[in-house]
Amino acid sequence: TAVDNVGVDAVEFFVDRYFVGNVLVGDDTWPVRQEGNQWSLPLDTTLLADGEYLIRAKAYDHRRFSNNHAWAEVNVVVQNPAHYHLTISSTAGGSVILPGEGAFQYEEGTVVSLAAEADEGYRFVRWTGDVGSIGDADAAETTIVMNGDHSITADFSAARECFIATATYGTPMADEVQVLRAFRDEHLMHNPIGRAFVAFYNKVSPPIAEFTTEHPTLKPVVWIGLLPPVAMGAMVVNTTAAEKMLMVGLLGLVALAIWARRSRGRAMKHA
Repeated sequence: TAVDNVGVDAVEFFVDRYFVGNVLVGDDTWPVRQEGNQWSLPLDTTLLADGEYLIRAKAYDHRRFSNNHAWAEVNVVVQNPAHYHLTISSTAGGSVILPGEGAFQYEEGTVVSLAAEADEGYRFVRWTGDVGSIGDADAAETTIVMNGDHSITADFSAARECFIATATYGTPMADEVQVLRAFRDEHLMHNPIGRAFVAFYNKVSPPIAEFTTEHPTLKPVVWIGLLPPVAMGAMVVNTTAAEKMLMVGLLGLVALAIWARRSRGRAMKHA
């Protein structure tokens, strides 16, 4: 912005001696704006490389481009925000729906929302690649902070059935099977120990399920054996954090009461 304190007819602006715009009194077609005795030129610094520049305003008095003019100069430092690239892809069995797949460019510090969606018969496993800036690499919906160039992939895998439970309850759509599947996908698959257990189960359960199917008389026994994991899964999946804490507290009280009763019984026996 140049300020006119003597009265001028035209102002020219230069950046490092390169002409970037001028204005005449009463002429609104130029990029330079005049408001009263102030003359200004919008300058998009993103078009300039980072560095120091000399901004010069040249004002003409009485007649445009006459020899009667004056200069005003100022040094400015341009430091544009860094921009980084985010490359997103997915494995077979699903896709990234937010922001999509491909290459994107973001300003440094931008928090980008991510959302992956599995196809039917598949499930989301985790984000892989440059996951150091991802909020939760095990969550299908999360965020990533753009503090550098990142390349990430949404991994999907075929959704495995709960073989033994399906053989016992007769259908993969049974409520008990749905509870066990949700417990597996939402909790066990989000930690190394849980994933190791699921891998072991997927390896040993198919022959057990096949044996149970071939011997229907065993189903009641297996059904009873599945009651504790189904109950625990239902408690974890279908309750809030406060309800979980309350249940754990009640279980703790029951365990304490049983221990106290046994301790009292042993004391009376020794007496």
